[in-house]
This record gives sequence, structure tokens and C-alpha cells, in this order.
Amino acid sequence: MIRPDPSRKIRRATTLVELTVAIAIMVVIFAAVVPIIRAARANWEARQAAADMVQNARVLLDHMYRNLATATRIVAVSNPDQTSGYIEFEARDGNTYRRYRYQLTGGNVQYGQQYGRVWDLQDLAQDLGTLRFLCYDGQDLDNPIANCNQIRLVKIQTSVKGQTWTAAVCLRVQQAGGQ
Repeated sequence: MIRPDPSRKIRRATTLVELTVAIAIMVVIFAAVVPIIRAARANWEARQAAADMVQNARVLLDHMYRNLATATRIVAVSNPDQTSGYIEFEARDGNTYRRYRYQLTGGNVQYGQQYGRVWDLQDLAQDLGTLRFLCYDGQDLDNPIANCNQIRLVKIQTSVKGQTWTAAVCLRVQQAGGQ
């Protein structure tokens, strides 16, 4: 019979019960941590979507402001109460005059130039709820007007998912008679 050597230490191994208990503890910890990580990720994505929406509205209004500020003449504009509005204007581009248009069609803001009788409209922004143009003359800033020859201030209102953004543009349009 073989006898164990007393100088050798007996190593203790992990038992199946200990291993099962350790795995159960890890499962409980992961079950508590995973929902927290999911909630944090969902919160991050919601905040990112809101920031993208604000950024897109800011860029859209900035684009409209920059182009309307160069207007020399308003050609056509939608009624102030129309939520799918449009505005058409002429702007000086160097030595030539070009006709531009902004309009809301099917939730998308389109922008483009007119070449002869043909419009080249491109989508500029998507998923907008409303686009309104409120126009005023230089004397009365309380009552919107629709007379293109008297417009000196254009307020642009747009909304996305219940949030409304507004910009105002003071126009330096040419008056009739070249003044």
C-alpha cells in the first residue's frame, strides 16, 4: 500500500458547490447592472437625438437668415396663418439677380433656385412640423402683412416635435423706382 508523504501539503481544490455559488453571485450582480447600463444608454441616445434636433433647426434657420438677408425683393410669400409656408425672393449674387424659394412640402423644407421657368428644389431639412413666414413692414411690427412691396422684416417660425424655433431677418429690399 502506498502511503502519502507527510512532507507534501494537500492542496484543496474548488468544489462544485463553491463554483455554483460563485456563478450565482455573478449572475445576480450582472442582473442588477445590465438594466442600469441599458437605461444609461437609452438616456444618452435620447439626449443625442434632442441635441441633433436643436442643431438641425439652428442650421436651417441660419441658412434661411443668411440667404434672406441678401434679398433685394420679396416676390411671393404664404399667408401668415399657413403652417406649410413658402417664401420666394430675388437676391443679388454678384452682378446677377437670382430667384430663390423656401417651402415646406411633406414635412421637408426645400430650397432652390429658379432657372427660367423651372425650379431646382432640393431638400434642406427633414421631419419638420411647421414652417411659417410672418412678414411686417417697417412701421408696424404687430400685424403681419402679405403685400410683398411693403415687407421689411420676416419672422421665420419652424417646429419639430413640439418645439418651436424663431428667427427674424431685417430686409434691405429695393423699393419700386430703384430707390
